Amino acid sequence: MSRGQPDFGMYAPQAYGASLSDMAELAVRLGSINIFDRRGKVFDLDDCEATLLKWVVATVGNGAAAFDNTSPKSGGQCIKMTSGDGALDGVSMAKAFSLFDAKRLGFEFSFALPSSHVSLTIIIDNYDATSHYKAEIKIDFNAQTLSYLDSSNAFVELATPDPFTAKAFIHYPFKLVADFDTGYYVRLLFLGVEYDLSEYALYTSGASWRPNTEFKLELARKAAPGGNIYLDDFIFTEDEP
Repeated sequence: MSRGQPDFGMYAPQAYGASLSDMAELAVRLGSINIFDRRGKVFDLDDCEATLLKWVVATVGNGAAAFDNTSPKSGGQCIKMTSGDGALDGVSMAKAFSLFDAKRLGFEFSFALPSSHVSLTIIIDNYDATSHYKAEIKIDFNAQTLSYLDSSNAFVELATPDPFTAKAFIHYPFKLVADFDTGYYVRLLFLGVEYDLSEYALYTSGASWRPNTEFKLELARKAAPGGNIYLDDFIFTEDEP
């Protein structure tokens, strides 16, 4: 494994082993879930190991979200989202925070065993009491498309991802970064590709909700009989480069 320095202490040689000057690498080796992108300042983590599901869940029809131990990435459990099998069935999970001084925000997580009958939408909504900015990415596992929401509130296709391996414990990391000061996307990391989205403006409206930033996931049925997805290791960042 590459290190920032050879097998020496930070300031002088040492007889045994190697020390680390990279604190992020040290944190990972000590068990942190922040192992994918590691840019930005982490302000919250959710490894899904608590007894309480710390998300606001909203369901339509037979949609559901709950802890599950079928395919966790780290620890012993993850979150299973189920779309339901009705034409309009679905489920969403949201987590809100007070506004941040540094509004270049990141939303990272991993998923496994995505059904080919569903779509997953990843949303960051920022309300500052006078305006509303929305960053939104949709992964359609049925159509095999990856799309972003543009400034006119329409989805624009970015790519056609390869089929996903439907095996337990094979997780796919995802990270979206958006700048709510400038009103533009920044980047998207998905399936080993970093997409530069910095030329794409966010959708904005004049909604005057109380100031907050909400991170949200929506699972929708795209074909019968619907399906599931397993989520783990949520990381929320600010002050992204």
